[in-house]
Amino acid sequence: MTDTDIGSPGQDREIDALRRRIKKLEAERADHERTQRLLQEESRFRSIVIQRAAEGICVCHGIPDFPFVRFTVWNRRMVELTGYSMDEINQRGWYQTVYPDPATQEKARQRMSQLRENRDLLDERWEIARSNGKKKTLSISTTLLPTSDGQSHALAIMRDVTELERSEIGSERLFGLAPDMLGMGNLKGYFTKINAAFSTILGHGEEDLLSRPFLDFVHEDDVGKTADVLAAAASGTLTDSFQVENKYRCSDGTYKDIEWNVRAAADEDIFYAVGRDITERKKWSEILLRAKELSDGAVKQAAHDLRGTTG
Repeated sequence: MTDTDIGSPGQDREIDALRRRIKKLEAERADHERTQRLLQEESRFRSIVIQRAAEGICVCHGIPDFPFVRFTVWNRRMVELTGYSMDEINQRGWYQTVYPDPATQEKARQRMSQLRENRDLLDERWEIARSNGKKKTLSISTTLLPTSDGQSHALAIMRDVTELERSEIGSERLFGLAPDMLGMGNLKGYFTKINAAFSTILGHGEEDLLSRPFLDFVHEDDVGKTADVLAAAASGTLTDSFQVENKYRCSDGTYKDIEWNVRAAADEDIFYAVGRDITERKKWSEILLRAKELSDGAVKQAAHDLRGTTG
């Protein structure tokens, strides 16, 4: 055996160090590959979630030239909501396409500039024009995304609330047309929303009725029982619908008898009320009762007289 067949202790140490270095590099490469796979899987997962989301999801950033906004994320729901693909919207422009009215375009641009000042949109309703010319009302919420490139990117989530808005408009119209007084309020004793019938029946303006406790309008003889009912509702004792009757002061100083059907929810600090003017009904009931009393008295007197003449 020659000297070249046996390595020196120094060479052995170098070889061992080299082997350890190779193993370390292989482990680092394996970790890197595993990390890359995880990142790819996470990216695919996010992509699937975004694409299959029920809401429209998009990400955009400002650019100096036309169309001034460029989108980098645009899921399938965005295509369904607007009728445009991301390439089409980037070519045509978001403001210029979905807001054909110049005044609305300017309003949208100003709102976007506020977004850059961290004034996010939160469930704001905007009417857009789709590719087929039809209108849709979208509820839009936004937030700024932190990025490493120093550029502001905005994430927007959009929901179609067209039918909801139509339903709300229909409900508001019915609310306004109802002949009875319809209102909702809090259990501190204030109405927060009332229909036009309040002013029609009582004569007070809406602002006056909403800015003051409703007990201010109740006749002093009825304040106690009305306050007791309010306290019971606020404590949760009254959980079902209930009725209360009181006299309400009109703007001319007179009073009207109002029959209320109320439902309260103490945990939500809210009540719903329907008030019906029963002043005329009570007056006629009293007249009929008096007439009946007079009639009964006349019959009794006639019977008495008849017995007297025949006796």
